[in-house]
Amino acid sequence: FFLSLIVFGSTLATNNYGGLLLTIVVMALLYLAQMVKSWQHANPVALIGDNMKILVNSDALTKLMPAMVIAVVAAVVLFFAAIKLLDRKKL
Repeated sequence: FFLSLIVFGSTLATNNYGGLLLTIVVMALLYLAQMVKSWQHANPVALIGDNMKILVNSDALTKLMPAMVIAVVAAVVLFFAAIKLLDRKKL
């Protein structure tokens, strides 16, 4: 998810640090959203913090399924959006 966010941000930005800055802003927003109890299982950042729970306990896997689906869908959408932007952009 974050790799596709960096790629998408880099296609939008005109300088070298735009993609990284966009990724940092989105990460900060997702960490703030992680503080809301009802959003924790649907937040892709939860996959970073609960990685050992996923490996050890399969019950955590079912709780984090919405976060996994959101991360995969967002990654695919961001990659395709980056491809479309690069097609329209004059290099």
